[in-house]
Amino acid sequence: MGASRSTSKGFFSRYLVRLLLLSLFLGLFPVMLLGGFAYWKSADIAKHKVIDGTANALKQNELRLEQLLKTVDNTTTQFATSPLIYEAKDKQLVYSQFQLFDSLRVGMHNLQTFDNGIQDVMLVNLKNDWLVSNDLMKPFQQTDNTDAILQHISMPLASQWIKETENDRLIPGSSFQEGVNLVKKLPINSADPWGLLITKIPANELKKSLFLSNPAERILILDEQDRVVVDSSTSGEGLEALLVGVHGVLQPTQLQSGFETVEIAHSQIGVTYQKSAYNAWTYLSLIPVQEITKDSRVIGWITLLICLLLVAIVLLISFMASFGMYAPIRTLYNSAAKLDESPPESNDSKDEFQYIGERLHRYQKTQLRMEDERKRYLQQVKELFVMHLCQGKLSKRDIDESDLSADFMFQAELRVLSLRVDTFEGTPYREQDRQLLLFAVSNIVGELVPPYRRLSPVVIDQYQICVIGSDRNDPETAKSELLQLAEHVQLTIMEVLSLKTSIGISRPYQTLEGTSNAYDESLEALQYTLMIGQESVLFIDDVRPHGQSQQAFPDRMESELIDAVKLGDADKACGLLSRFMNEISSPPIDIRTYQLSLLRLFADLIRLMETQTESGFEQAIDAKTSLAQIFELKTKKETEQWFRELLRTIIAMFESGRESQFKNISERIVAMIHEFYHTDLTLEVCSKRLNYHANYLKRVFRTETGTNFSEYLIQYRMSMAKKWLIETDLKISEIAEKAGYKIPQNFIRIFRKAEGLTPGQYREQYAHTGNTRVE
Repeated sequence: MGASRSTSKGFFSRYLVRLLLLSLFLGLFPVMLLGGFAYWKSADIAKHKVIDGTANALKQNELRLEQLLKTVDNTTTQFATSPLIYEAKDKQLVYSQFQLFDSLRVGMHNLQTFDNGIQDVMLVNLKNDWLVSNDLMKPFQQTDNTDAILQHISMPLASQWIKETENDRLIPGSSFQEGVNLVKKLPINSADPWGLLITKIPANELKKSLFLSNPAERILILDEQDRVVVDSSTSGEGLEALLVGVHGVLQPTQLQSGFETVEIAHSQIGVTYQKSAYNAWTYLSLIPVQEITKDSRVIGWITLLICLLLVAIVLLISFMASFGMYAPIRTLYNSAAKLDESPPESNDSKDEFQYIGERLHRYQKTQLRMEDERKRYLQQVKELFVMHLCQGKLSKRDIDESDLSADFMFQAELRVLSLRVDTFEGTPYREQDRQLLLFAVSNIVGELVPPYRRLSPVVIDQYQICVIGSDRNDPETAKSELLQLAEHVQLTIMEVLSLKTSIGISRPYQTLEGTSNAYDESLEALQYTLMIGQESVLFIDDVRPHGQSQQAFPDRMESELIDAVKLGDADKACGLLSRFMNEISSPPIDIRTYQLSLLRLFADLIRLMETQTESGFEQAIDAKTSLAQIFELKTKKETEQWFRELLRTIIAMFESGRESQFKNISERIVAMIHEFYHTDLTLEVCSKRLNYHANYLKRVFRTETGTNFSEYLIQYRMSMAKKWLIETDLKISEIAEKAGYKIPQNFIRIFRKAEGLTPGQYREQYAHTGNTRVE
């Protein structure tokens, strides 16, 4: 039946026809698309090349013309600021000043060179009512165009280029030629000018500076009022229509330069414009669009011929390729028909691939079922492999022989990530849901981390573990990428499960044999959340760098804290506790040192209660329970709050026996003063002997006696000195030494300050009475 089905399919089958049509479409469509695009792009490039060339040429014309104008401007400015002008400012037009005015005309004539094209120069003195030009020298009021000249006195600029027409000509005399006048106030930049210096350049002279980049080009130069200053056309034909079209382009735009196309007299004209920053003139280049696109038409014919040639080649290749590709398909179809034990009945509506597809569908189902079973088994094996790696149950030989870690042999470095759920507070979950949630977290990690970068995520005890590799050779780059990945995992878990999590990350290592140690490091890093807080990503090499110095215990701060507890000052004690917590958790942080510091503070508070209370510590607080609670605290905030409660409990226990304790301490200090007053006795010496902080003793002694320690010591020494002055014949220096003063002058000064008399005067005054004045 398979053979008959094969022969029923003729050489020109339906599939072969579809293949041929597809080949033609795939061949011809790109050719047409590419040809159209090539024509459009090349035509556009040619057009822009012409436009850019015109714009560059227009810019050159602008620079050449402005160079001429600036040269005239600078030359005129030099003449306007010359001493000759200032000398003529206050002179009258009289015969006696003929030499001066003749010098003026010579200077003005010198301005008119062949290069600058200046036709005439006129100096007007409004203050003394005269004007001087090439042809005239007469009173200003006798001229016919005084109004046209005077209106420029109030112009806002010190100098300005102004188009001159026959109706508003400024320089009288010679025959009129259209052009521009440079009008300068005298003196320059003065708010109260006394005259004007007017320089005229004919339009024909300006036209000489222009050159045309195209025979069909026409250049117009407009002033700031859009009046034609220069027209490169000698005939001026169609100027009015051109100006109307150009104004329609220039008025809406604020651009300084550009290109636009306008329709003028049924012709498309390309307008390139450039606005001058020097005098606000507008330079225009007008070229027919047909002239601009002349090269594009040639490109179009060439593109068409190339496309026709490519179409012929595509047709030939399509026929050859279609027959060549169909040959193996026909062979495959015949093979599938022979191998099928129960082929379906012949159906002319099906082509070769449909028949082959039916045969393959059966085998695909079987293969998928076997693949699913293999994946489930392989996933379990991979997870067990990772668990044994973390627990150190695999030898180097076991790892090398396993193909489960083959992908990781090429990683630059490896790290272990341990993830822990911080708390279930504020969530719908309970503690018994932890394991189920950790498996859900493993699935999230497996989706977020690409398989080539990790081993299978696993759950061990209360943690989700993942071994992640990096192919980055730069450790800092690898660490930065891992931090971003960890934060992304945290954020995703929060969005999906609403769980707060912390992640501990080990140091980098190169071979899988180090996974066990890295696993321990990642768990140790998580312990630092006790100081840093929840929802943290902690690298062990950040929180416990190699070779970090052990942090010193803040003994002084603890001593002040215990003194505050003894004094019953709860606010100060809590403030000192906050400082203590900040001190032991400040970088560099070592979790072991941190925990030992907490245990030491706890032990010192126990010792304080045992030595200061008669009821005993264990009667108030269960020591074992409290010690276990310290290790269960998860954050610095929880730890500080726990110790605050402990401090308040201790302070409350001290309240009942504080009065008797203060009295006892005060009496012991007084006794020490009476016994050791002759030595260098200080409050610090007493604090060491009594095992109390000096500040604490200072407050207690003042509270009980109403005086400071130093004042009481001085009073007692003075009382003993007065007794010796009356009852003995000891020298003043000997009495000073017995009273604890090594320098007699200090003793005398203090005695006089206390008694109002020197020791000698005191002995003379009270020796005969045998009485000692004691206060």
